[in-house]
Amino acid sequence: MPDVDVTLAARMRDDAWQMAIHERAQRDQVTQRIRFGLVVLNGASLATVLGASSLLDNLPDTILAFSASSFALGIAAAGWALESHQNYLIASAGRWSANAMKRERLRALIEFSHVNANDEKTLAAIEKLFNEMTGEPEVLFQPDTASIWKQYTSRGLWVVGMLSIVGYKIWSLI
Repeated sequence: MPDVDVTLAARMRDDAWQMAIHERAQRDQVTQRIRFGLVVLNGASLATVLGASSLLDNLPDTILAFSASSFALGIAAAGWALESHQNYLIASAGRWSANAMKRERLRALIEFSHVNANDEKTLAAIEKLFNEMTGEPEVLFQPDTASIWKQYTSRGLWVVGMLSIVGYKIWSLI
């Protein structure tokens, strides 16, 4: 078992709690920004298509319907990304909280082991906790690829909707 002093264990615990607090704050910020950004982008585009703008007067109904469908699906994908990311951040905050609790237990066990250095159970518990924490960074710092792809889908659907209109306009000029 590595030699870990009480001060280092306390600092590790405090760092883990700070990350847990940061993840919770980030969850709230990101949720708000995603909801506002992607839904408004697709919603405004959908409203423009359905609002009979003068630019869209000579567009066939099929192009308008296709474009409107793309924007509506983009709104749904943005909402899906939001839910997915929120769930990810809830789980991430939970992982960081669990990590901080493990570090708190490690600190307490190390303090106790200085009092009773011959207790095999305490030393085994310290070693077990330390070994559990050595593999955590790859679990704690995983990117949220599912939400990222859902956000890309939302943006892609907006691009498809816009390109259908712009492409038709360009094609009609040729």
